[in-house]
Amino acid sequence: MYPQLWAWLTQVDAGDEFQKEPARLSIQLGLGVWEVGIQDVSLKVGVNCPAPTLNDAYGCMERELASGQARVQVWKGKSLELRKRRKEGS
Repeated sequence: MYPQLWAWLTQVDAGDEFQKEPARLSIQLGLGVWEVGIQDVSLKVGVNCPAPTLNDAYGCMERELASGQARVQVWKGKSLELRKRRKEGS
């Protein structure tokens, strides 16, 4: 139902040799608006968007990610947190 959002939340591959933690979604009440954020702590990036109602939280994030113009925030000075992929049979 929300393919872009679902992709961020379930992606654990980071290339052929590495894996990462899935992204995290947060929804917080701000001043008259719901603040929706998705953070990928392994890759040190995030995207935020305001939603007028709680019912629109997922739709807001889906539209932001699918727009091709998402305002991706990069956490500077942080190194990536990737795990080496286990080899088959080990």
